[in-house]
Amino acid sequence: RATMMSVIIFCDLLTVAQDWDFPSFKKPLEVNHQVLIAGTTLPELHCDSFTRLIAMLPPCPACLKRCAKWLPKADFFTFTVTGSWLTYGPLLVIMCIDLFCTKTQIMYEPEDYGQYTKGGDGPGAYSIWTIRDEAYLSIAFEEGYLEYEAMVTWSARWNITTGEPLVQGSPVDFELNSQHTGTGLRYLCVIPGLVAMVAFPIMVYAGNKRKTMTQIFWHQIGGLRGSALKADAPGSKTDALAESKLEVKTSDDVVAAEGGVRGATSDDAVDAEGAVGSTAAAAAAVVVRAEE
Repeated sequence: RATMMSVIIFCDLLTVAQDWDFPSFKKPLEVNHQVLIAGTTLPELHCDSFTRLIAMLPPCPACLKRCAKWLPKADFFTFTVTGSWLTYGPLLVIMCIDLFCTKTQIMYEPEDYGQYTKGGDGPGAYSIWTIRDEAYLSIAFEEGYLEYEAMVTWSARWNITTGEPLVQGSPVDFELNSQHTGTGLRYLCVIPGLVAMVAFPIMVYAGNKRKTMTQIFWHQIGGLRGSALKADAPGSKTDALAESKLEVKTSDDVVAAEGGVRGATSDDAVDAEGAVGSTAAAAAAVVVRAEE
């Protein structure tokens, strides 16, 4: 039974964690329509009664103004509950009720409920017997609390050797199908549920923080992309001015380059003609000498 209650607590938390908007329960950005609370036309429940009440109070005396700055503001007492929390809030309350049931299971002792076990190692040693004699129970219990524990035992109701009843109401005691071994393993059975309860708020905090950081990251990426697209957009005055300056500079460079090439080519041609003329004169002189 303790294991069953531990599994129930785990299932309660798992139900909350399976929500699409878990853990922040914020409205998704891609949803254009408001998610309304079931049975109403409201997206959320808003209560600012305490805020209005505090605002109507007279101002603090001068001697208490220093202490007043440490107190929360009036809007701190404004409550806003969305549809998701309104749905899963009662489930968390039910989980607290499950905790009380778990406590009852792990702290269960038969004698506290007017029950007893046979004990020993034989068959039926761990079977639970319930006392039905109300007059006998009124003596053993006082205002619902067990005062005489020895009266609620197998040896007080039956003869250990012969098995004969020792009290007039013993024959009407009936045996349950349940058994109670009293082992300490029942305390270990609730560990999964307790671990889930401790891990749940940690997961909510970590998941909410991660989701917030992811949204900030993608928001920054979107801003950078928007700036890049704006800078690359044609028709911008700045871009047109830059392009005109680049064209002017390019045309000037081309003209200068063409002028340089032309000047260098003409100079080279003159030098070449002069060299050819010198060569022809030298050849003519050689021919004249040969004839002489």
